Order: sequence, then C-alpha cells, then structure tokens
Amino acid sequence: MIVLYVYDGHWPLNATRVGKHVDALLRAGHRVRLLSRSMAGMPRREEKDGLYVARMPYFSSPALQRLVNYPLFLNPAWLWHIWKHAREAKPACIVVRDLPLAPAALAVGRILRLPVHYDMAEVYPLGMLSILPHEMTLAIRIVRFTRAAYAVERLVLRGAATTFVVSEESQARCRELGVPPDKVVLVGNTPADADALRASWPIPKDIQDLAGRPVAVFVGNLFADRGLDYAIEAMAVVVRELPSATLVVIGEGRDRPRLEAQVARLGLGERVRLLGWRHHSAQPAYLHHAQIGVLPYPSTPHTCTTLPNKLFDYMAAGIPVVASDIPPMRRVVTETDVGLLPPPGDHVAFAEAMLKLFRDGALRTKLGRNGQAAIAGRYSWKRDERRFIDRIERLAPESGRPAVSVAAG
Repeated sequence: MIVLYVYDGHWPLNATRVGKHVDALLRAGHRVRLLSRSMAGMPRREEKDGLYVARMPYFSSPALQRLVNYPLFLNPAWLWHIWKHAREAKPACIVVRDLPLAPAALAVGRILRLPVHYDMAEVYPLGMLSILPHEMTLAIRIVRFTRAAYAVERLVLRGAATTFVVSEESQARCRELGVPPDKVVLVGNTPADADALRASWPIPKDIQDLAGRPVAVFVGNLFADRGLDYAIEAMAVVVRELPSATLVVIGEGRDRPRLEAQVARLGLGERVRLLGWRHHSAQPAYLHHAQIGVLPYPSTPHTCTTLPNKLFDYMAAGIPVVASDIPPMRRVVTETDVGLLPPPGDHVAFAEAMLKLFRDGALRTKLGRNGQAAIAGRYSWKRDERRFIDRIERLAPESGRPAVSVAAG
C-alpha cells in the first residue's frame, strides 16, 4: 500500500523518528510519499527505493517562506498540498508527525475516508510551556497565549485512528484525556540501527584533537527545554578538575545563540563545542569516541512525558548516561542501570556525576554494557517497529497490505 506521511519539519533535517517510520514501512513492502517543509537548494520532488519526497514551495522572500511553510494547524497552504498529494498518490492512510499539521491531515482524511494516524513525537501543548521568550515566533505567542493547542489536541485525539506515543507516561496521559486504550500505541524512540551504534568508527575530523581525552556528548535539537545551559554550567565545574574535558554538542535549534553567548561568558571556548547538525548516519562515530552521554533536561510537564532518541542511542553505543532525575528517564535508567541521575537543574550535582564517570573506567564499562544489553532486549526497535506496522496494516484496506511484512521482534 501507499502511505502519505506528513512531516512538520525539513526532511531529512532532525528527522530521526520519521526516518525510522519510513524505513519500517519500506521494509514491510509499502511505498511512502513524504510531504515536508521546503529548504533552499533542495528539490521539490525526489524519488528513490519506494520513497517519494515532496516538499512545500520555496520562496526567496523570508516572509512569504514562513507564511507558506509554517506548520500551524489549518494553514491553507499545507491543507491544499496534503489534499493534492492525497488525491495524487491515492494512499491507504495518512501518518502525520505532530500536532501542528494534524488538523489539516484529519480534514483531508475525513473527506477522502482515509484513516489518519497521529504521531505524538512531542506533547505539543506541554512543549509550548517550555519555550522561552527569545524562541517565540508570533504564531507561537498567539497559540501559547490562547492555549489553543489544548483544544486542538483534544480534537485530534478524538479524530485520529491511532495516536502513537514515545513513552509510557505519554500513553497514560492520553488515556487520562479519554482516548480509548486500543487507540494509543507505544512506539518508542529506540534505535533502528543498533549495530551501527555498537560498531567501531574512526574519529571524526572535527574532534580528532580530542582523541584520548574525557569527552561528553549531547545529540539533539538545541531548544530551551533540553537543559543544555545546565550542562554548560556543569562543564565550568568539570574543567576545574579535568581541564581537558570537553562537551561536544551535535544539533541545531532556536536556542543556539543563547548557548553560544553562555559558552563565551563562562570562557569555556574549546571545552564546549557546538558542532551543528550531523546526519543520523554520522552520529555513531561521535558517540563511539565519547565516554559519557548527557541528558540535562529540566523538570517540566513536557519533559516528564517524553523519552528522547538520544537516551537509547547512548545506551546502544555502550556509553553511560548522566540524566536528570525526572520520571521517564528515571524509570529507564534505574530499570536498566545505565547511568547516574542528578537532580534536575542542579549543575553542580550534574558536574559531580560527570566527574565520577570520567574517573571510573570500570563503572563506565559496566553501565555501558548494561545499556547495550537493554537495547538488545526490552528496548529493541524490532518491538516498536512491529507495533507501528501492525497498527497501520490492521486499519488499512485488505488490498493495501503486502504479502510479506517485517518479522516480529
């Protein structure tokens, strides 16, 4: 069958979860048409190995580009293009990544009588509360002030054939909001290619000078609710004890200017390196040459309902984690014994945890092996992939299902 996948970001930028879904669908014998935002220099349409990528129109005028591409609820440009590609591709269903585009996808699905599966990668209404003033666009300010996201979320949860969630905490929240249990399916952020994360890789050129030194790594979007300011404050403490220790940050986001200013203010210079975004296929090499993976998240309603990809990627790579002691991460880290849990927002405690792991190689090895064992077992992507594919195929027309699907994990 053909699946229309509507992505609220810039494919393939920061599309780790979407990429796993797309690859799972392709492995199951389906074809995917993916509609995403546009970027300068990227083709409007491209096709390879069963994946057809379509991008929104690109405009040289920044104002027009934002107006057309901004994924805000019933943006008429998005509504028109979702309708256009649904009519053109004749999909058996629509999968929509995150709340901003879900109403438009549901409207098209209702008209064309297609099931719409909503991927709640972020609990959007709660995430809105974590955005700092310097990160806000006018649209975000309006949505946050009016609390419109809560009303839209309830509408989407009622109308979606399935809501895919990333954590047990998010699953429980949906049920508390009245979503029938059989319509909420847990598809975690576990790594699809654990073998690549376990493998040995040559050190990337931009960190070659760090070979053999204490390195902590953060991979992900640079947003305020990721808590990187706490990790940077912690590094100011760490380098007083271990002057050669370095925090390597891989990712981009709207909080980058503030973080760069913080690094400069603390005089950390080369001890905190903001390398920018790297394709997910390049990230295992950075993890392989790090001793610690950090998750310095603050405790917010949003972070208390989500589990990031990076936690499981660190585990698969065999590096221990220093993670804020908030419910979802506490549950996984404690259950699997893969790291240390300093209190959220306490940069001194975070630094002490980092120093403990930097200094204790035997402990790092033990915790790293525990992580790899957990990824090979309970937190294997095969389990999440099976739940994702089973749900989509179960609600698809019989004629749309492939003869052979992915093996159960």
